[in-house]
Amino acid sequence: MLRFLRRALLRRLVDRWPSPSRDLARKRSMDAESWRVHYFNQRYDSTVARGIPEAFRDRDVLEIGTGLGPVATFLARNGARRVVGIDLNRDDMVAGARILDARGGERPQFALANAHTLPFADASFDLVIADNVYEHFDDPAGVSREVHRVLRPGGKLYVPAFSSILSKYGAHMKTYIKVPWCNLLFTERVVVEVLAELAKETPRILDDYPALAERPLPRRIREVRKHKDLNSITFAAFKRMAAETGFRVDSFAISFANFERVGRLAARLRVPLLPDVLSLQAAVRMSKL
Repeated sequence: MLRFLRRALLRRLVDRWPSPSRDLARKRSMDAESWRVHYFNQRYDSTVARGIPEAFRDRDVLEIGTGLGPVATFLARNGARRVVGIDLNRDDMVAGARILDARGGERPQFALANAHTLPFADASFDLVIADNVYEHFDDPAGVSREVHRVLRPGGKLYVPAFSSILSKYGAHMKTYIKVPWCNLLFTERVVVEVLAELAKETPRILDDYPALAERPLPRRIREVRKHKDLNSITFAAFKRMAAETGFRVDSFAISFANFERVGRLAARLRVPLLPDVLSLQAAVRMSKL
């Protein structure tokens, strides 16, 4: 009975909660190919350079989780010596290649590869970029060790954005479950059950969460994702992992959205987990030791 009431409450909130992003509404109104073109152009033309310093110029760069390739393309066209973008999603990489064919100009190399076992020799790159992917690795420390291996001495790892599992949208479900902190306010089982209800009304949800069609229904959020790609990383865990895998953290900047003052104070006073909860994401720059 209690789970039923919680499920009813979350569904009521979902039906009434405003979308956190105008782009999410746009995504729902577009077919997949049109959305990919829009997303590529948006990231390339406006935000691809955030968190990426001039250090990429005349350098060999690897981007992990390149997706459609807008960041890698930006680097290839703005002074990087060599750019390789890897991803596990073949459909996105093929779509990105089509977009680049239409745009013309310099393009990076693309490779279908797993970040846990990078197919590159030791000391192959000066810079590695991993944007919006660290919360999706099965073994973040293993990936960091691989990055450390393929970086040259003094090489840099830039993570322009990653989110704590405790952050506002850490469950990565805001396209459909728009309620912030849904995984903290409700059990994962309840969140999955509500998502399954929504999928009955909007079958395209199954494209992103195919396991919603399974019976019995999985109980964890990561289990219904297409690639089962969501871990439980926190900011403190990320910093420990960096030290354990041979990196020095040069900067760790947290974005707090509407909780800037409280978040900064909590971070300064080292209040456990509160900066994670109040955050949207963090940007990290690290050097190989």
